[in-house]
Amino acid sequence: MKQTEKSLIYEYLFSQLARFEDEERDHLVNIRFRKTDAVDCFELARAKDNYIMFLQFAKDIMTLLHLCEDDHDFNVKYEDYRLLIVERERSKWIE
Repeated sequence: MKQTEKSLIYEYLFSQLARFEDEERDHLVNIRFRKTDAVDCFELARAKDNYIMFLQFAKDIMTLLHLCEDDHDFNVKYEDYRLLIVERERSKWIE
């Protein structure tokens, strides 16, 4: 597998994970700071389930393609990606 293909897979999986994580966080904030109903709770549960399922999918894909060794290696790479995104956002605000 070429390096550009690996980079594309990393970018896709990690950006999707970040999107699902943000969606879960948004629903949690909604429940915390406003009057909630059963639909809000259902949406939070669905968002959590989506995140967990995609996280497992991403780990499996990266393990099958030998892009990571195990769960710990995957977690380190994902955390590095998240820190990179935070740094990009900070640099935008500084400029």
